[in-house]
Amino acid sequence: MSRLSRKLLTHASPVALVALMSLTACGGGGGDSGNASPAPVTPGTPSAASCASARSGDYRLINPNATTAATQFRKASFDAATLTLRFADGSTTSATATPGKPCQFTSDGGASTVIVGETGLMIERYMDGASPRLLIGLPEQVVAASELTGDWNTMQFLRASPTTSLVNANSTFTVNAVGAMTAAADCPQTLACVAGAVAGSFTANPDGGLNFGTDRFFAHRTPAGGMVLVGLIDAGLVVAARQSALTLPAVGTGASYWDVSVNGAGTASALLDDTTSSLTASGSTYTRSRSSDGRIDTFSINTPRTGMRYRAANTCLNASGAPAPCTGILVLPLPGTGVSVYGSSVVGNDFLGVSVNKP
Repeated sequence: MSRLSRKLLTHASPVALVALMSLTACGGGGGDSGNASPAPVTPGTPSAASCASARSGDYRLINPNATTAATQFRKASFDAATLTLRFADGSTTSATATPGKPCQFTSDGGASTVIVGETGLMIERYMDGASPRLLIGLPEQVVAASELTGDWNTMQFLRASPTTSLVNANSTFTVNAVGAMTAAADCPQTLACVAGAVAGSFTANPDGGLNFGTDRFFAHRTPAGGMVLVGLIDAGLVVAARQSALTLPAVGTGASYWDVSVNGAGTASALLDDTTSSLTASGSTYTRSRSSDGRIDTFSINTPRTGMRYRAANTCLNASGAPAPCTGILVLPLPGTGVSVYGSSVVGNDFLGVSVNKP
């Protein structure tokens, strides 16, 4: 059973983010898309000139590479007019819009890159000494535990101990109307989920977000009603999305997206820009090509669980239609955000990535 599942089931449960992969062999999971705040990051608040979704307001920066609670869940106020973040201690940092690339910014003299999704969820690639790392930023929202009602999928990147590499894990859980978890199961790769005993509830944290025992999560509610959780447990990063059935993309449609990932050491890849186009769609399967190399991927939707996509290993074709090597991946679209989280479906080939659709 994965560390997250054990934690959610029993509170029995090291910390880093998302995995470097061979982008040529693996490829990203993006390119297909499927209210109250302390300082509302909502339509109607000022937005950055180059990015309508980068709006003024309070944000929560979730950094699994940090080692203290204060730096793992840092709060900052963003001024969209000046592209400045102000932290609780009064310190500030400023960003610069990347010319010709809406919703992409740099800071720290170009050492950090920030990309912003359509509902304000952001990913930052920054330098930690000589090592590139990732963190996730969410618009600060007040979400009650009762709003988490429903069935959820998770994607995790976890360490068995502080000295071991990060590995992929997946689970499901169910929350009732008062925020109590009523079911949870470990879901290894594409295998059937294995249920376990459940103990625990989500409760409000007075400093923002939600507690689950000693763990902390932050919720992101989209205008369309999608619900996402991002949190840290003592084994690593957890990203969860309330289950929502996916539909096939229309043939001929496509999307441009950013893609970045981290490896088992928590080291981030370079930021990739790419575009996909849907080629065929039938039943629960579709094919798509990507512009960077013409490779064709085959994905199944709502597999292995409702609200997820799956590409089996070595099912890809090159631009000429010949077989091309590719690893198996599981993709968890975060409903209504234009963001997908993906990870390996192959034991021993661990990575975790994030794809963000461009505006």
